Amino acid sequence: MTNLATARFYMIVATAGAVLMAFEILSARLLSPHFGSSVYVWGSVISVFLAAMSLGYWWGGKLADRHPSLVVLGTLLLVAGLCMAWIGFAGQPLIALVAEKTGSSPWGTLLAAALLFGPATVLLATVSPFAIKLATRDVAGLGKTAGRLYAISTIGSLAGTLICTFVLIPMLRIELILGLLLAITALTGCAALAERFGQQKLRAALALALFAAALATARPAVIDDDSLLFKRMTPYQTLIVEEHDGVRYLKSDRVQHSSVRLSDGLPVARAYPRFAAGALLIQPELESLLVVGMGAGNVGTYLRTQLPE
Repeated sequence: MTNLATARFYMIVATAGAVLMAFEILSARLLSPHFGSSVYVWGSVISVFLAAMSLGYWWGGKLADRHPSLVVLGTLLLVAGLCMAWIGFAGQPLIALVAEKTGSSPWGTLLAAALLFGPATVLLATVSPFAIKLATRDVAGLGKTAGRLYAISTIGSLAGTLICTFVLIPMLRIELILGLLLAITALTGCAALAERFGQQKLRAALALALFAAALATARPAVIDDDSLLFKRMTPYQTLIVEEHDGVRYLKSDRVQHSSVRLSDGLPVARAYPRFAAGALLIQPELESLLVVGMGAGNVGTYLRTQLPE
């Protein structure tokens, strides 16, 4: 391969690794609004990804022996993008349905993770064995070739993990991140098909459809629910603000965090904010109060209504 072709080949391997790990980090955040962020969620996500990667390695190696071609590798990447596009359009309703039917149980978490993230992960994992097959010219140097490609893939995975964790999730909406990963996957597939892209009309049409799907996925979700006032993924959890019968609720990863009655600003459903008034038993002439763990501010709001001075 020429230097340019080699650089393109390494880029495909590294990018696939980056997308795979960013996809894993994002998957837990997609599940958290309905299943929480417990050890069961992370255990389910890690288990599904390990199982899917094992299957992808096995299938990719078998397929590479039969059809050692960049065209086939590019096709696998485009189909992986198709699976990711399906998550963008149907992922949240499917997660909500599984959570409802299983009561957000641990096995329901495992089922939702397998249905949503398994297929794309299998396809992305085929890249490494495929790359080894395509790059091997001499059996005597197979170990060196495999080591180099796995190192490149792992470096890409490290970059994908760090960028998704420390840059994308704190700064962008989850729909935008998913759309970005989809677009990168489609571009990587196109890079693998570059030399014969003009001859691959069906694959070119699929790539264009994926770019259109990436744009559609990245748009803010339109939620037909008058009770939902706010929803956003943060570096720590997914926050949801809802309003029912004059009471506003704050949920954090499916757990109801606090609630307040809009008519008078008093907390409801949770009694602990009222317990803060017990401080008056120790210090009747209360002038200031330090609240450790502010939460939604219910303690401060309640005391301010009771002690306006």
